[in-house]
Amino acid sequence: MSNPIPPSEDTSGTSADYDASADRQRRIEALRAIARDQRQLEPVMPAATRPSRDERPIRRTRSRARWLIAGAAVVCIAVIGALVLRGLLTPPKHRASNVTTPPAMLTLDPTTDGIGCPYDVAWSPSGASIAVLGAPDCGLAGVVDIYDTTGKLTTKVQLDAPVQAALSSFVTTANEHPSIFYQHVRWSSDGRRLAVTFFSTFPDNPGASLTMTGVLVGDATGKQPRVLVEKPHAFPFYTRWDLSTGTGTVLQAAVPDPTAVLTLPPALSYQWNADGTLSPATPLPDNPASTAPAPVPVGNPDSGDSFTIWQPAIAAFAVHTPSPDPAQHDVAAQAYIFQTDFVAWSPDGRYLMNAVQVAGRFAPSGQSTPSPQQLAALGLAQTPALPVRDVALGDVLQQMQPDEIDALAWSRFGDFVAVQRMMPFVQGGTSGGPTDHTVTIYDCFTGQVAGILKPEASLPRLGGLSQLRWSPDASRLLLYDENLGTITIWGPSVLPKG
Repeated sequence: MSNPIPPSEDTSGTSADYDASADRQRRIEALRAIARDQRQLEPVMPAATRPSRDERPIRRTRSRARWLIAGAAVVCIAVIGALVLRGLLTPPKHRASNVTTPPAMLTLDPTTDGIGCPYDVAWSPSGASIAVLGAPDCGLAGVVDIYDTTGKLTTKVQLDAPVQAALSSFVTTANEHPSIFYQHVRWSSDGRRLAVTFFSTFPDNPGASLTMTGVLVGDATGKQPRVLVEKPHAFPFYTRWDLSTGTGTVLQAAVPDPTAVLTLPPALSYQWNADGTLSPATPLPDNPASTAPAPVPVGNPDSGDSFTIWQPAIAAFAVHTPSPDPAQHDVAAQAYIFQTDFVAWSPDGRYLMNAVQVAGRFAPSGQSTPSPQQLAALGLAQTPALPVRDVALGDVLQQMQPDEIDALAWSRFGDFVAVQRMMPFVQGGTSGGPTDHTVTIYDCFTGQVAGILKPEASLPRLGGLSQLRWSPDASRLLLYDENLGTITIWGPSVLPKG
């Protein structure tokens, strides 16, 4: 019986010192050695024990069975040996590998792809893509650029043409030109669709105080865009869209104060109902200052049945200096403020809330509660008091300086929070604010620093807003720094493990 020899491996492109024929000969000799060893183990029957003529039919059958088993063993050993030798003799550079290690840090410059003014950034549900909403110049033509995690631009979606076509039915005169302001970009829970929310005004119309809100929904390649626009309305309203029927319901904000708009009744978390409405799931505590920190998972407003208010946000240390005019009866005041604004998309993909706006003031333990007069001086008369979510947030608030604004983002499970100090503060005419673009990650349970990240920065910190976004699995962290104009993505190797 001949021993099967596996086909030789393709050696095209190998280095000059690798001899394919010699490699093949070594394999053949190794297989022959295995076969010789196997033959030496086969029993040799002595002549004295040879069967009689009458016994031979039965013994011959048994003998054939033994030879078949032995032959099969030889084949198996030969194949196994060939596979082992193939792995050992193949040069390392030719061994296949499907493992791709994410870079520790990746920097994207949206301006090179035509976005000079990004408005929003969103991870796809799988974390494999990033959608950047923006315009070549702020206030001009809207576009969504989609990148993979290597930084390659895979898709560009132009927004203005379908949006303007939808708005055209509301234009009453030939010289009326709507101004379009894009707000958010979001992925559906299955990652197949994108939604872009916007509002529009008609500055050439005497009723310029009226605004229109809308949403563009299309597949992730930018094809088959569908634009829904509601009838003109006045502030403060928001819209709940039913994407299956193509209709929008205009709803009045729960707290219509322009200085602290809350589209929904104040709560710590919300849940979707069967009719497409959102209702409070976790009410605000009666005494926020004495509430123990609770770093629970933050939830996902793009696909979850429920979610908390602890979405990417800003925190600010607001300070009011009283007027020197005694007739004003002004008072000094200060407070820590929380503010976030995001889109909520139901897990079945049917309903979309164009703006969930949450504003609140923190009530840190051990600090006095501002008086009604002080709250009014700060413009926070109707702003609800919120508990300090976790130990890390409490430490961040204590480190803030007057008029400082920080960008915040909690990881999916709520165990880490990323913070960037954004806005400089002024004391005595001298800037005492942040001088670089550092992002600090804190452990929410202990308040300890879990990581310090620095983007590639050639500019000092000069103000401007930033956006921090964790990937859905918390293995990557994205920073859009308005001051730098770049997007930085940090990979798992430099991020803390939950």
